[in-house]
Amino acid sequence: MPYYGYKGRLVYFAGHERYVALYAGWPEKGTYAKLLGPYRTSKGTLQFPIAGRLPATIITKIVQARVREKDARK
Repeated sequence: MPYYGYKGRLVYFAGHERYVALYAGWPEKGTYAKLLGPYRTSKGTLQFPIAGRLPATIITKIVQARVREKDARK
């Protein structure tokens, strides 16, 4: 599965028949509860419908949060 790395693996992504998935481990999950409302989520996964546009703002915020999490570790 492809991923972007920063001080290790940062976020993974994959295309499926009905959705595109972002696997990020959900840093600060409560912070994004309102933004994630219309999308299916599970432990560490966010699913975007194939038919729609990818929400770049949400993805950017999640990736930035993961970078902060990585930076805080060491």
